[in-house]
Amino acid sequence: MAAFENTDRRAFAALISYSSVGIDEYRLLVLEHSAESFVQQVADSLATSLRILVEHHAEFVNLAELELLHEYFGTGDYPADGWSWLDVEKYVLAFLPRIALQELADTPCTSVREMSWYSALSQFQDNAFPDQDGAWIDIDGPLETFLPQFLELELRETYDISQLSEARAAEIGRLAMLSRLSWSGEVPNGQWAALTDLFQKFNQRN
Repeated sequence: MAAFENTDRRAFAALISYSSVGIDEYRLLVLEHSAESFVQQVADSLATSLRILVEHHAEFVNLAELELLHEYFGTGDYPADGWSWLDVEKYVLAFLPRIALQELADTPCTSVREMSWYSALSQFQDNAFPDQDGAWIDIDGPLETFLPQFLELELRETYDISQLSEARAAEIGRLAMLSRLSWSGEVPNGQWAALTDLFQKFNQRN
């Protein structure tokens, strides 16, 4: 996760979820100081997670309609013998950060969920993996819009406030405070440090 100092550059964040039912699941917060580094890190995180699922569900992937994935990520004609899970790794996942950065350069967008490469990847997952398995973006965007949405999600998943530990209650309180602060212009170093610490603890726990 990026280290921040007093800066007038905008920062971007994303909440990424991964699920392989009965095997593993986790959530990851990504925080970066520029749109380019943000998009690259999100694409790299998704590619890393999806590679595990593609290998685990190789038989399902081989039976999926991979010509649809080839239409977006492939080059040349779709081969007569089709694509396999190995082709997905070779032509899609290995180059995902580069593909994401190229789209960002061509059509600047502050939300990865609105980028066409992510839409194509989501369609592939729906087609190739069992229900509930996959890696996806729950929330993303500039900090000033991300943090209030993240707070709302965290509160929605807090089913019984009376059962919160002191540490968890303090964490939600800090998130609530940070979500009300300004993240444009010059941001105090202490504010960046508090946010970075909150995100790091979240990733360690999840």
